[in-house]
Amino acid sequence: LSVEQWQADVRFFGEELPKRHRNAFHRMKQADFESAVKQLHDRVPQMNEDEIIVGLMKITAMIKDGHTAMIPREFFRSGAFPVKLYLFSDGLFVQKAATEYADMVGGKVIKIGNLNADETFKIVGQAAFADNEMGVKEMTPLMLTVPEILAGFKIIGDKQKLNLTIETGGKQKVY
Repeated sequence: LSVEQWQADVRFFGEELPKRHRNAFHRMKQADFESAVKQLHDRVPQMNEDEIIVGLMKITAMIKDGHTAMIPREFFRSGAFPVKLYLFSDGLFVQKAATEYADMVGGKVIKIGNLNADETFKIVGQAAFADNEMGVKEMTPLMLTVPEILAGFKIIGDKQKLNLTIETGGKQKVY
């Protein structure tokens, strides 16, 4: 899409979401929503597609409603990295993985891209659609496996490379 088309989409989104949600401003101020929409609209010329989509997802998440989500699957062209992550009380861990990454199962995620796992979780959690913190903890590990989301937050540059640092048995390895 052109810059003008993206900006029209952002404007439309900002106008329609409050109309279509039963009570969009129950947990956030209307002025905060409108400010976020305007900021995204104004930044569109300097953003790529992944960044714009993540921007829309973050604004949607501001509603704090687990039933209101933006999951633009058609823009997630890379699919998902072949790992399942889970947040335990002592950190983010690999719960399952494709055969080629089997040695990382059970390992603790230390870094995603160049950021530590805790920082990355907080950043990506801004786009998680959820009613509360438990919902964010449930949604964010899934979102951390979507290359376009990670790229939209500028956590990774190469959407084809997993780029996880995992610790198993006291040793770290980058995948």
